[in-house]
Amino acid sequence: MYPIRGIRFKCWVCSDYDLCANCESFGKHNPTHPLLKMNRPIGALRPHDSNDLTGMHECNSNDSSSSGATNSGGNSYHTSQYNNNSNNNNNNNNNSSSTYGARRGGCRKWMRFANAMEKVFRRDDDQTTVSTTSNEGSCKYANKNNNKNKKGRLMAEFVKDVSLPDRSYYPTDTILEKTWEMKNTGTIEWGDGVELVFLKGDEILSLEKRYLVPNAKPQECVQISAMIRTPTTPGRYCAYFRLQKNGNKFGPRVWVDLFA
Repeated sequence: MYPIRGIRFKCWVCSDYDLCANCESFGKHNPTHPLLKMNRPIGALRPHDSNDLTGMHECNSNDSSSSGATNSGGNSYHTSQYNNNSNNNNNNNNNSSSTYGARRGGCRKWMRFANAMEKVFRRDDDQTTVSTTSNEGSCKYANKNNNKNKKGRLMAEFVKDVSLPDRSYYPTDTILEKTWEMKNTGTIEWGDGVELVFLKGDEILSLEKRYLVPNAKPQECVQISAMIRTPTTPGRYCAYFRLQKNGNKFGPRVWVDLFA
């Protein structure tokens, strides 16, 4: 991918050879070559001379060339570069020394560049660790608050109908009392101020919109009642109710379903 976007991988062996994250993940480069991961661009630290990107293998090759060593099998690139004329030994030695010095200086610049980048990456890692630790601390604090809120939450559960079974028939214009049995499934008692409020349905059934509810301790069952009046017109009617405290509803909906 050109230009490279995101994370860049620079080869430590090949001269001026970079990979993007996708190419590196597909293994498109020699797996034996070490790669330097660059999380973000560092223009100020990047060398401007192409000799600065000379790989370490060239330094090693130059060392062997300056010491007079040659490669077997006819491969004598460095020997031919610094010893073009066997009759001019002095000139060859001077050229070899100057080239070796330039190459070695490029290697030193490359190592300084790599060390500088390593310090920057280490600093970024330290900042990431601090940020992660602070986030974990805030998450722990948020979890404590959530657990605290969950612990103090009002809860209820429907147990059974005590009176007026669903879809029963009753005379018109008759006052009845509908009773449900509810259980406090939370960890705190309901306390005072809990009401059974009309939620939706046939409002004509309920004589009141709110009914007081007795206090219930954790895991205790109580009976909750609402006064019902059957309409004068025959038919099927249904009204829904729910528990409420300080404007906050909790527990399941309960209903009265009957035929007048």
